[in-house]
Amino acid sequence: MSSPMAARRRLGVELRRMRETAGFSGEQAAAGFGWSQAKISRMESAVTRPTVRDVRDLLEFYQADPVLRDELLTLAAVAATRSSAWWNDYAGAISVRSRQRIALEADASTILHLAVSVIPGLLQTAEYAREIFSCTGVEETRRNIDLGVAARATRKEFVMRQPPNFPVVITDGALRWRPGSGEVQRNQLRSLLEEAATTPTLSIRVLPQYPRDGMLPLSDFMIYKFADPDVPVVAYVETPTGHTEIEKRTDIEFYEDSFNALLNLTLAEDESLEYIQELVDNIER
Repeated sequence: MSSPMAARRRLGVELRRMRETAGFSGEQAAAGFGWSQAKISRMESAVTRPTVRDVRDLLEFYQADPVLRDELLTLAAVAATRSSAWWNDYAGAISVRSRQRIALEADASTILHLAVSVIPGLLQTAEYAREIFSCTGVEETRRNIDLGVAARATRKEFVMRQPPNFPVVITDGALRWRPGSGEVQRNQLRSLLEEAATTPTLSIRVLPQYPRDGMLPLSDFMIYKFADPDVPVVAYVETPTGHTEIEKRTDIEFYEDSFNALLNLTLAEDESLEYIQELVDNIER
């Protein structure tokens, strides 16, 4: 297991499965220890860092198989570890939920990204990111612009050092949106072309303004998949104030199907890069 966050997610899935197999509701399991139902929910959804003792008590309560019990206690020890990862240095600019997402992003073997409104964060230049933070409606984000820009640059460097399989669908609108001057937009689009040329696992596909089908992409979303099959796939949908985590399998399938349907409407990869280059050539200063 590569990180405490990934361990927490797998542990949460196993604890939920064992509780349901044992025939307990979350409320019943919590009552057995004088806990709140919310505590059980937070452990199963990987929101909180569990203690090994709590996990041991639950496994005994669920009458876990001894072999599985030992495996999950080992997993619990990893999950209980306090991460010393880089994102903890940017607590003032990155919320707890966002740090959890970034931790998963660092473990992902595949990231599917639909960019409807702006260039994906992992592909943004520092000046482009600064303009985004400057015009956001979230006051706390505006107060921490320098820290936010630094965090985004570090995040990009960290993930793209050993980049995952990274198919990206970008709408025409996201490419044309101009934060600040034309020079900022031009440099950002040039950076996209450079990233595409130097990152074999990155595939940039442009969804034109008038696609062949009437399908409407409504919001940016990312789907994270992992090399470890025991770590469940997760999706994040961007909102004006943050993001919503999607874990339910049927909902994940909806977003995967949506991504693939939109991918089928995009320009071919070489045509997409030519399209971006044409935009660069026509940007006014």
